[in-house]
Amino acid sequence: MTEKQLVQELQQRNTNALKQVYQKHREPFIAWASGKFPTVEKVIIEDVYSESVVDFYENILKNKYKYSASIKTYLFTLGRNKIVNIIQKKITHQRKTDEIVIQEESRTTVSPEATQRQNEQAAVIKVLMSQLCENCRNVLTLFYFHEQSMKEIAEKMNYKNANVSKTKKRECFKKLMKLAKEKYSKTDFF
Repeated sequence: MTEKQLVQELQQRNTNALKQVYQKHREPFIAWASGKFPTVEKVIIEDVYSESVVDFYENILKNKYKYSASIKTYLFTLGRNKIVNIIQKKITHQRKTDEIVIQEESRTTVSPEATQRQNEQAAVIKVLMSQLCENCRNVLTLFYFHEQSMKEIAEKMNYKNANVSKTKKRECFKKLMKLAKEKYSKTDFF
């Protein structure tokens, strides 16, 4: 039976024709994919092949299969794309896992010097904040320490809108920076 006849049988939902396609290309696909993607388990390759045959069949039924490639080439391309997607997902998952591990390690391995420096800087900020007016202290505390949005700050501080909060925060921050520059030099922090 020619491939064109086989496709016509599949269009008529002939399950024997589907079995014929499945059996004819199964072993060559598994051998090819195992060689091309040696890190992918055989079980996954077998699943990918089955999915590829199902996709091929569905594409025939939806008239999406064009005779531009042989059935074998079409199946192998579908399977290759599926395997590449699986590998990319594994790589992405591994990267995310590695990033989480690195972040956790960096959080838990803070040096005593870094902790002391952070404590000293916090003390300096506390002193500087105490020299600001109460309004500025509240705005900066809400924004930087409580991570409130400009809209939330506007509501809590009874400002007209978020833009007013943003302007006020900028002004207060400038005052804080001015105080810091008057009292300290860069070498005090770095």
